[in-house]
Amino acid sequence: MRHLGEVYADDEQHVPDEEWIAHGLGQGWAPLTQDERIRYRAHERGALADGDQPLFYLSKKDLLIVDKVRGQSSAAT
Repeated sequence: MRHLGEVYADDEQHVPDEEWIAHGLGQGWAPLTQDERIRYRAHERGALADGDQPLFYLSKKDLLIVDKVRGQSSAAT
């Protein structure tokens, strides 16, 4: 798993969604997001249309995304 800050270390919060989505898909990654509105934005959907990987939406807002992934990984083993 990669965090956005590893790729965009200077200012990850200001990277447009379509940019990090396209970058992740270009690397063969399946991006994770907590942004429930992402599916309604045409420019972000367009970035997804250019790749073959899924984008995963993790809905529980009270956990950090990395904790959600760790929880799912340990539950699967």
